[in-house]
Amino acid sequence: PFIPETEEGILKAVEELGQFPIIIKVVGGAHGTGVMRVDSLQSLKSVLDYLRSVNVKVILRKYIKNHYQVRVVVVGDSVVASRKTYTEEGEFRTNAVTDYRNQRHEPMELGDKIQKICVEAVHSNGSLTGGVDLLFDEKDNAYIAEVNFPNDFSYTQEVTGVDIASEMVK
Repeated sequence: PFIPETEEGILKAVEELGQFPIIIKVVGGAHGTGVMRVDSLQSLKSVLDYLRSVNVKVILRKYIKNHYQVRVVVVGDSVVASRKTYTEEGEFRTNAVTDYRNQRHEPMELGDKIQKICVEAVHSNGSLTGGVDLLFDEKDNAYIAEVNFPNDFSYTQEVTGVDIASEMVK
């Protein structure tokens, strides 16, 4: 989560991410705040200079053109609920709204393989519960965007009808 200091470091990061566009995510933001899409090396250098000056931690990520996002709630060794959210038209950020009710949501069942990966992702940071955000591209390939702990599971609970809070207590 550190900003590359040299041009060589920036070029190496871009190469590892597979060229432009790339995503910069400021650590600690929510609902799309601090998530930036950068389309050129010139823009990347400028944005990183600014972020360095305000002393924030960032994560550079590969840009995934996604059709929808899935919030997966893991409790213990199981996925207890998952909610599909469609990206708003004209927006690259999947979670860039202040009111979830403005987006289309529906419960989603995930295959065993993806569920296992989500459980492992939550456990990898030492947690027993968490929210995994998956991005799905137009070919339905899944990519982990992030693992959240703590996570706000209330809207997933509302959309799916699963009493997640009770599952956590169990």
